[in-house]
Amino acid sequence: MRASLIIMLIFDDKAPQFSEICAASTSGSSARRRSYSSAWSASLVSITALRSIPAKIASAVKRMDTSTPWDDTRTSATAGMTSCAWLGKAATMASMAALTETRICDQMLNIIRNMGILVSFLATSTQSIAHELWIDTPNFTPNVSQSIDIELRNGQNFNGINLSYFTNRVDQLYYDTGTRYDATSRMGDMPAMVIPPQSDGLIRVVYVSTPSMLTYAKWEKFVDFTTHKDAVWARDAHIVKGYPTEGFKEEYIRYSKALIGVGEAQGTDKNVGLEIEIVAHANPYRDDLSAGLPVTLYYQGTARPDAQIEVFERDPDGIARSFMLRTDANGNALIPVKSGQTYLLDSVVLRPLDFQDSTGSAPLWQSLWAALTFKVP
Repeated sequence: MRASLIIMLIFDDKAPQFSEICAASTSGSSARRRSYSSAWSASLVSITALRSIPAKIASAVKRMDTSTPWDDTRTSATAGMTSCAWLGKAATMASMAALTETRICDQMLNIIRNMGILVSFLATSTQSIAHELWIDTPNFTPNVSQSIDIELRNGQNFNGINLSYFTNRVDQLYYDTGTRYDATSRMGDMPAMVIPPQSDGLIRVVYVSTPSMLTYAKWEKFVDFTTHKDAVWARDAHIVKGYPTEGFKEEYIRYSKALIGVGEAQGTDKNVGLEIEIVAHANPYRDDLSAGLPVTLYYQGTARPDAQIEVFERDPDGIARSFMLRTDANGNALIPVKSGQTYLLDSVVLRPLDFQDSTGSAPLWQSLWAALTFKVP
């Protein structure tokens, strides 16, 4: 809560403190309550330009102001005190108002928590170009009676923040047990999806993002990114085309998949038709992986030869290391794995886009990010 507020106030230092809002909900004039509500909703709207939350949610917060007028109380003609009947009515109204305002504060708290996380994600994503996004879960090997929390995480070195579910960031989110089940998540849900208890088998979880945009303020950032993701050729192409070396844009799309083994975990991975996708040819929960886990990298349905795959290996304490591999002439690679470790495989395609916008608002490049996560028991 405290971290979320700090992040919020960075973006709008005029936003009232949340504690003041809640205090105003149960004390002070109705005009004061309305002013806090309006100020808070305005602070939320000010962040909508970052696509962190739809404006209609901020409007809904403004509409939460349900202040009750208290100027209709009556006094006794003889004693000059508020009558018992009106005291009873006032007490009832006060109780209802307090309950309503408590609910408002709870709703605001949820919005703040979710927005704080998302805003921190947006802020950090512009500072570091090579952030991965992957599907994670607290338990890759649940039993048949357990529901499964599906987390969308963004960060580096296989450690990152847990993102809430926002429809404008999700093109596809589903799990596949032989039958596809699309997410029924609501805006702001965290984790992004919860899978109900399943029968024994291997589950594929798939996430495809909507396109997002980043801006390279400095040429060095593009140099670092293309070096890390094995796309050095793009720097020469950029210069040859006469593109600007500062302030240019890239569009990126995430294609993430996870393998979860329920109970006996029988089954195999398969190509689900993503534009870029890593497919495992052994079951990490059942098969002998002493020689490694064989995978194929696909791009537009065809195996991608001589391409880089970055492997992240995370131990039970959350400590991760990474190393690079390359696919062979047939797009295959053998991933060395260890028992008790969790893995993220990452590969990126960078491709040029037609540059036809003289204003500079159109992206020059597009990156497609494939991710596959699983655990080796």
